[in-house]
Amino acid sequence: MRKIATALLALPVVVFVYLSIGLRRSVGFRVALAALAALVVVAGAALLQASAPDGDTARGLSPPETAGASTGRLDPVRATTVETGDSPVSPITLHFGVPMDPRSVAALLIVEPPTPVDLAWASDGTELVVRPREAWAPGTRTTITIEAGALQASGRPSADPIWATFQTRPATRATLSAGTLLGKKAAPGTDILVQFDRPVDDRTVDVTSDPPVSGSLRREDGADGQVHYRFTPDDPLVPNTSYTFALGPGARDADNAPVSLEAPLIVQTADRPGVVRFRPQTGTKDVALDQGLSVRFTEAMDQASTAAGWVVTAGDAPVPGKVSFAEGDTVLVFQPAGAFAYGQAVVMTVGPDAASKAGVALGSAVSGSFTTIAKPATKAPTAAPGTGGGAVGAGSWAAVEAYYLTLMNCTRTGGWVQGDGSCAGGGSNATAPLWIDGGITSTVSRPYAKYLSDNDLCSHFINGNPGNRLAAAGYTSYVWAENLGCQNGVDPYWSMLNTHLFFQSEQSTGGGHYVNMMNPKYDRVGLAVWVTAGRVRLVIDFYHPL
Repeated sequence: MRKIATALLALPVVVFVYLSIGLRRSVGFRVALAALAALVVVAGAALLQASAPDGDTARGLSPPETAGASTGRLDPVRATTVETGDSPVSPITLHFGVPMDPRSVAALLIVEPPTPVDLAWASDGTELVVRPREAWAPGTRTTITIEAGALQASGRPSADPIWATFQTRPATRATLSAGTLLGKKAAPGTDILVQFDRPVDDRTVDVTSDPPVSGSLRREDGADGQVHYRFTPDDPLVPNTSYTFALGPGARDADNAPVSLEAPLIVQTADRPGVVRFRPQTGTKDVALDQGLSVRFTEAMDQASTAAGWVVTAGDAPVPGKVSFAEGDTVLVFQPAGAFAYGQAVVMTVGPDAASKAGVALGSAVSGSFTTIAKPATKAPTAAPGTGGGAVGAGSWAAVEAYYLTLMNCTRTGGWVQGDGSCAGGGSNATAPLWIDGGITSTVSRPYAKYLSDNDLCSHFINGNPGNRLAAAGYTSYVWAENLGCQNGVDPYWSMLNTHLFFQSEQSTGGGHYVNMMNPKYDRVGLAVWVTAGRVRLVIDFYHPL
């Protein structure tokens, strides 16, 4: 373009040369030639003007690689620097070197990611404030672009686009949690805790739930310097129910920016506890007079409220005793202070206020009952089919030992010992009866029975286990087991009968005493009875040599 303009401007020189020649020509020719020269001069000057570089114009800059403030140039004005604060609601101000046409700029203004904005101009048209109607996308680089062609107030268009880019801070985040958990489930009396990672506007904080829960929300200043909020339901949550808690709509932080909740809180409340079974089981008859009692629950129980709600009555009279808990507080164990009477109806009751560890009450009383054995008509031992062996001589309680052997072999061989000590159906299976091994009885079972009785103890594991005691006496086989019977203040014959009825009753539950007694891998026993000051101890060491 510039070469063409230069050539055109050179034409007047040529024209002048020809003009001097033309002067000798006609007047008309001289006028036409002068006009042509003037036209060429004007055209050449215009082309030079159009192709001349403009010292105030520069191309738009590419966005910088780092986040934060950036710059751009608007044709033909000075550079504009854009800076933003941390808040996603902060406005962005653009500066122009010359007054701009607001309508033209608004038509060519683009925000990425797309964000509804409001525009406000300074009175002189050189400053534009871009304000998000809600908020810029948090934790995001946002770019504002004014495309090329935006008009200045003078009507001149911009040759290049202008842009501004900035990075917003992340949104203020909220987390919700249940205040009281038992395992993975929430206690019905739990509070809901709300925590924010930045200061918030207290007036905008609320908690919603599904199903709806009414309650109160209060602010608490945490020891870690952060602000917590506690939502307390007006009433305990319903047991075994799923609740979804969320932050109420419209929550704002201290900058008036929206608050983000990553996920709602879903909690399952703890189940209402229930009674699995009583022991002895409801309806059981011929229960031993010194029978320990228990009740198993579906949930771990609060010891205080459960013990307070536990009542045992025999003949309408309360039965005193000691309460303890086992198996992770899912079982209440009750040991009566004394023996029950013969033929007595006993009722066990757990009251409605017995509560689980999660604070859920049973809700209604649950009872079970059993009947103790009837008083035998005679003390005389009753022979049972299939008995084997006999008592070891010189034992102080050899006759009682022989009596117990008949009871044990009655059950072992397929029979069933009755409440009066008689045997029904003995010998109806193929299991061989047990016989008394005199050596085990004399060296292992009787010394241990005497030790337990003399010291009012009842344990398999005093100074070792049964295998240790057998091995010390020369019985080194690993095929062994042991049953113990421990009663106080009971005639030894009746103690044997009561103890055996208890062992026999374990058939329905697979209790260890019954399993040992019926196990065919044992063929002999050391069997000992010892009584000291009314304390009756029975030791049965089951054995089979290698």
